[in-house]
Formats: sequence, structure tokens, C-alpha cells
Amino acid sequence: MSKIDELNKLRPKLNVEKSIRDILQIIKRPHKVYGHGVVSHKEMEKVVKKLDKIESDLLDIKDHLGLLSNMDKLNMILDVSHTSDESVRQELEIFEGPVIATHQNCRAITPGERQFPDHQIKSVIERGGVIGHSMDTYMLWSKEIDWSNIPPSRPFPKDEVTLDNYVDHIDYVCQLAGNSLHAAIGGDTDGQGGMIGAPYEIDTVADYQKIVQLLEQRGYQNEDIENIMYKNWQRFFELYLPS
Repeated sequence: MSKIDELNKLRPKLNVEKSIRDILQIIKRPHKVYGHGVVSHKEMEKVVKKLDKIESDLLDIKDHLGLLSNMDKLNMILDVSHTSDESVRQELEIFEGPVIATHQNCRAITPGERQFPDHQIKSVIERGGVIGHSMDTYMLWSKEIDWSNIPPSRPFPKDEVTLDNYVDHIDYVCQLAGNSLHAAIGGDTDGQGGMIGAPYEIDTVADYQKIVQLLEQRGYQNEDIENIMYKNWQRFFELYLPS
């Protein structure tokens, strides 16, 4: 059986087309209320036409489940960050190539769906992947954030989330792995508002060096610290990126 045939067998379970149609049908109901008023019939016709075009374009993509198979053939790398638990499960079931999580933290420490549960961390480790830990304080705060309704400003003072909290996540992955070969610096300070959304001690990327001392205080040796600070990424990309 070819890889494409195997992927097609998964199609009923993944139900991609049905999900798209269901979502669009809900949106296209004429009685749907938008904002503070009801859309007129004429306005709704315009909306429906646009949505029909979107639906057509989406469903016109041939063999979308084969995308991951084609990524395999091209020796591409799959980043499983910013992906739901079920999506990660399906991706890892289909995709056989190299896997990373470029900016991801641990749900066991910071609750919430944006972080990885232990079994997903272990899956990335088992695939030889690297997990880059995010400095986004929403992903480091000890209380859960509603990721469907993220507060416009952080509901905690900046000094409540420190680099010690950040290193907790690095250490957690190292303990799960039993070594220092899968945890790394994910940064993410460009994506969450710069220093405003970074741990207390971080003003610029130069402050990333402060992580070294915190790792030393926890008993990490020079080789481990080098792995975490840069070598894990270097090793991974030298192995999987074209030379």
C-alpha cells in the first residue's frame, strides 16, 4: 500500500472536508446575527457568495492529507508549535520526518492548551526533536490563560514572571528526556510584544545569557548548558537542513 493510500484511509477519521463544510454552513445561516444587528438578505447573499468561493478554494486543494507525505519526500522539517493536541497527534501519525517545537512550554508547569502535555513532549523527544522554550510570559505564568480570549494586557505585574520560571520549563524537559539533548532557547520575544511580554530580567536578547548562571545554579554542567543554549539547535539543523 502506498503512503497516499494510507493517508486516504485516515480521511474519514480526520474529516477535513466535512469540518470545513459544517463551519461554513453555520456561518451562512440567513438568521445568523452579526455584531449588534441582523444582516439583511441582500448583504447575506454577498457574504454567502464570498464564503462559497472560500469553500470552493479550500475544497479544491487536492490531496491535502498528502501534504505531510510530500513534506517527507522533500525532507522538510515539521514545527508542531501553535497546534492543538489532536492536530499534533494526527501530524505525528502521518509525518515521518524530523520534528521540532520552536516555541513551546510545558503544561505541567503552566496550565492551558497552548502548552504541551507530557505525552506530546515525549513524542517530540522520541522523534529526536528539539523543543525551544518560549519567553512569552503568558506561557510562563503559573495561572491558566483563556487562549480563546487572551487578555489585551497581562493580568500580572512584570516581576511576577522571571527567568527562574523560564528555566523551570527547560529543566522539566531535560528531566523527561533524561538528558540535555532536547531542550533549547525558543525566544519568541519578537512575537509577544518584546520586553513587555518577556520575563522580568529580559530587556534585549543579550539578556538571554543570564540563563547560563541559572542553569549552573541548578547543577547543569558546561556541556549541558552549551546544548541548551545553542548546540541542540545547531546539531539538529546541521543534520536536517540542506548543506
